[in-house]
Formats: sequence, structure tokens, C-alpha cells
Amino acid sequence: MYRKFLEKLMWAGIRSCQPNSCLLTKYVPSPPVGRTVVIGAGKAASAMALEVEKLWSGGSFEGVVVTREGSKVNCSQIEVIEASHPSPDSSSVKAGQRIRHAVSDLSENDLVLMLLSGGGSSLLCGLPSGISLSQKQHCMHQLLMSGASISELNCVRKHLSTIKGGQLALTIFPAMVVNLVISDVVSNDLSIIASGPTVGDQSTQSDARIILEQYDIKVSQSINRFLNNPNHETPDPLNPIFRKVENHLLATSKTALEAAYKAAKKSGFSPIILSDSYEGNTLDLARKHLDILSSVSPGSILLSGGEATVKVDGNGYGGPNTEFCLAMSLALEGKENVWGIAVDTDGVDGTAKCAGAYFSPDILSRGKSLGLDARVNLLDNNSGHFFKTLGNDIKIGHTQTNVNDFRAILVT
Repeated sequence: MYRKFLEKLMWAGIRSCQPNSCLLTKYVPSPPVGRTVVIGAGKAASAMALEVEKLWSGGSFEGVVVTREGSKVNCSQIEVIEASHPSPDSSSVKAGQRIRHAVSDLSENDLVLMLLSGGGSSLLCGLPSGISLSQKQHCMHQLLMSGASISELNCVRKHLSTIKGGQLALTIFPAMVVNLVISDVVSNDLSIIASGPTVGDQSTQSDARIILEQYDIKVSQSINRFLNNPNHETPDPLNPIFRKVENHLLATSKTALEAAYKAAKKSGFSPIILSDSYEGNTLDLARKHLDILSSVSPGSILLSGGEATVKVDGNGYGGPNTEFCLAMSLALEGKENVWGIAVDTDGVDGTAKCAGAYFSPDILSRGKSLGLDARVNLLDNNSGHFFKTLGNDIKIGHTQTNVNDFRAILVT
């Protein structure tokens, strides 16, 4: 009944964070005396590169960016590589090599325009000597399944890399760096977005070792040796190379929520932005939203963002947003006046082949009529299957942006 309207709010949020909306002329620097090199990594990287080509007025430039498979936008002057997400592959390694080569041997008269967005941590890979791709993949797969937060994941990624955690800035120096960033991180910490290849790193090897121990992650001896060698520590924010780095935040979760707020208000509803920085287990977030629902008036729309995580214990498929919708449906028990949508703004929710899901008062009864036990599917991390079977999964394709989760819950 309200699906199209909630999808309208979702698209208002997503479109406000796409590069053709948020990468404005004012963020593109003046041409340098020397060369200009455009590099980038993330789910929005090639769309950002295309916007730079449209806006650049400083003559010739060169560059290479890496984006997720299926997200490629063709550019005329900038090379685009497609690689795997959420775990790196050989194309991620190739991208790391190509980008490092592109910014080698620069002078103080040169400029590097760095285009960063969510997903860059997997897409851009700099393998340390002695660590194989399969060893790194095994380590990251365990962390992804553990329920670790994005900041914890990226802390480990930074310390198992020769590019992340500010290390690419070491290669670029003494050239000037301008970072243009679309944030998929709660708090918008630039050192965490795409694991901050050109941003000073406050985390340490010790932090990475503690995270691996906390989640009982089994790693190879070569990874252990690398993490215990102080010569491999990342450069901290006080390193003088970062005096030549300028940062611009183009879009965040807040950007999307504010656009959805305006669209809801225009349609005569009473939107409430709860938070743009909710994080933690998706079941806990569902309970938090349920508590708030009991005190809002009819006509209200609860909007929230952030990043939910899932501890994978089952054998099904889905993601934080489909799991959020299933948990909400079970708790509401068919309550007749609540509808909602939850999606990942990049278009892919975990292992589900969709962005998220839409829930309505009849969701449990419809599932039961098809032989689907909602609680069993939730316990098996099979929320993606549940909503796909009902036709309530939300498929929007690759969106060329990523500002994390988007949730809208309507009370009538």
C-alpha cells in the first residue's frame, strides 16, 4: 500500500548523494603548474571520475580509478578498473599497482585528485611482501562473518596493506593531494572511509592484533609476523606529509536523510530524523526503533541511517537491512498501522541480491501461507530468501554511491 511512497523517499535520499548531485564545481581545485593525476577507489569512483571529467577546465590530465564489478561508468580520459567486493581479488591487486604507479615520481608542482567512497577498502589492494592474496581473503572473510564493525574491519585492512592508512600519501609526496569523499562511515572519519589511503592513521598494529584476537580470527604465520614488525606501522596524522592533503566531504548519511525528510514533508507527513549514525547489531537496532514507535503520532515517518551489522550463524542469505525488516515484522506481529523500508544505499545488502526489503502488516501471514516461518528464517540468517519469496525485496541495481543504510518507517 505504501511501498511506492517509501521507495520515493529512498530514492530522494540516494539521488542526493550520487556524484552528479554532490560533486560540485566548487570542490574541483584549480589546475596546478605541473601534472594533474586523478585516482580513486570505491563504489562511486567511476561516476565521480566522470563528473570530474565534465567539470575539469584545466587542460589535460590522466588517471585511474577502481570500482565494484557491475558499477563501471565509462570515462574518456580516466582508466576504470572493476574489482571484487567485499573481499579483494586479483583485480584489486592490479588496481593497487596501477594507482601506485600513476602517482609515483610526482613533484611539488603536481596535483593528485583522490576520489574516495565506500567499498574502496576491498577494491584497492596493496599486498605486503610475504602475504598472499588468499591469506588476506581468508582473514577478511572471517572478520566479515564475525559481526565486526566497519571501523574494526578497516583497522585490520589498513595494517595488512602497503597502500591504506595513509601509506599511498607517502608515495604521492611532495605533490598536493585533494581528497573528494562520499562517506559510508558513521562519524565520517576520513581515516576509515576506504581505509584512508591518503589520510593519517591513528590506529596501530596493536589495535589490529587486538581486533583479530577479540573475534578469534585465525591468520597465517606471515600475517602474524607482519603485524608484529614495527617497521610496517602506518603514518600517523602528525606526519608532515599530510600538510599537503586537503579534504572535502561531499555526501554523508545525513545528506540522504535530509533529502528524504524534505520529500516526506512535501507529501504532508511528519518526518523525524532519529539519527544518521546508528550502528551495532541489526536486532538491537530493530528493538531501538520499536521502542520509539510506541510514542509517535499517526502520520509520522521515522528516518534513520548508520551501519547495522550481522553476526552470521546460519546458512541462509541476506544482509543487515533484510534482517532488520524481518526482525521488525516479527516484533510488530501484524500491527496494522506500521509500514517500513530498509536498504543499503549502494544497492547491495550483504549477501542478498537486493538492496533491502519492504515490510507491511500482512508480511507474516503472507509468509505463513507460503510455508515460510519468519522466525526460523531469521535464526538461519535467511531474511533475503524470505523477502524474495514474497516479492518484498527491493532491487535498485548499483546506485553509484554509498552512504550506508537508509531506513524509513511510516505510522498511519
